[in-house]
Amino acid sequence: MTKLSTESIGKSISSPDERFLIVTDDGEKVAGVAQLIFNSREACLTLPHPVELNRLYIEDEYHGSGIAGELVNKASEMARENGGGSLWLGVWENNARAKRFYEKMGFKTVGEHTFMVGENVRRDWVMEKPI
Repeated sequence: MTKLSTESIGKSISSPDERFLIVTDDGEKVAGVAQLIFNSREACLTLPHPVELNRLYIEDEYHGSGIAGELVNKASEMARENGGGSLWLGVWENNARAKRFYEKMGFKTVGEHTFMVGENVRRDWVMEKPI
């Protein structure tokens, strides 16, 4: 995973359609980040007023600490407070661990989309949940 830092996140913070939640372990070291994107859609979404959970990153040493679930819950709350009715995301089809986690958090698979990694086509499962 790419190392997280306030500097690497700072470039996107100024966008009016993006919101970030950042968890630090001591006020300095970033342990996890969630990025929401408002006004982002996929054709397969079924719920009203979708907000994308575009990124959910947890540094390796914090896996299993509960930070990921906390960030998803806080992201849901932030999206709802800003007019969202649902939260959606894309999860790589070969990331079974992430898919299980999102299902545990209440997300359901509603479709798919493809994206390029270099010259390779990859597929994400599109998942959503009401908030």
